[in-house]
Amino acid sequence: MSKIQAIPWVEKYRPKLLDEIIGNVDIIKTLKSFRDSKQFPHLLLCGQPGIGKTTSIHCLAHELLKDRYKEAVLELNASDERGIETIRSTIKSFCEKKLVLPDNLPKIVILDEADSMTTAAFQALRRTMEIHSKTTRFVLACNTPEKIIEPIQSRCARLTFRPLGEEELMNRIKEIARCENVDIEDDAVKALEIVSEGDMRKAINALQTCAIIQGRITKEQVYQRNDLPSADNIIQAIQLCLKKDFDGALIEIKKVQQLGFDGNDIMDMIVRMFSKIDASEEIRVRLYEIAAPFLIHRVNSNVQVYGLMAKICSI
Repeated sequence: MSKIQAIPWVEKYRPKLLDEIIGNVDIIKTLKSFRDSKQFPHLLLCGQPGIGKTTSIHCLAHELLKDRYKEAVLELNASDERGIETIRSTIKSFCEKKLVLPDNLPKIVILDEADSMTTAAFQALRRTMEIHSKTTRFVLACNTPEKIIEPIQSRCARLTFRPLGEEELMNRIKEIARCENVDIEDDAVKALEIVSEGDMRKAINALQTCAIIQGRITKEQVYQRNDLPSADNIIQAIQLCLKKDFDGALIEIKKVQQLGFDGNDIMDMIVRMFSKIDASEEIRVRLYEIAAPFLIHRVNSNVQVYGLMAKICSI
């Protein structure tokens, strides 16, 4: 069978139980306590994409509702169904549906990307949450909780998910590669961790994209397949700048430019690599301070990259 399966690996290896979820140990412990007590409040799940927010609540719902899951859970992507009519029709109808669930468990409404909803929809949702709180729990997943109106935030217990740690993500990549008989270098696993920035979904999709390659996956192939500059060249350039070797850093940057990456691509990777270089916390803070103005005023020019490098050389 081909390495690239018909089913996306991100779905194939999606956790089904809370015990299978990687990372965010404290939050998973809280969800397990909800499972064991068979009671939980409305929830607001916050954090960047791909770190387990929606998966976690589905695992909780499966463990609570078991064979009643399909009829007792309504999931909507609020970025698509974001208007007031969705609240008044789809969600209201579901909340009013009569279901007798074991242990007086509530029905569950999952609103993914809830920060995309309109103001009118939020106001309608607020009222719906009040009316049906005895029989239905609402779980809102979002990337930017500040966009959720305060009356809804105050009705929810907020759980903030963090990006996955390097070891957590790399171990999972290795496990999936082993299951799929993918031959991958350790440096390529590290490259996938850099590419994904703590986003497990992105890491798994990137691994599957690379798995079509015949033979052993290398770090160079990871960066090429994901259309990103090589982290090795960028890290080396930063380290040379910190040693005040501008000419040496320029050579490393030109290697990246020759592959067709523009100033914005290189600038983004430089900033991402600040956390990967061997430097003190004081130096890292200074690097971010220096880079901030360059990120605000972008002109998509390599001259900006050279200007940032020159600033770093002045530390």
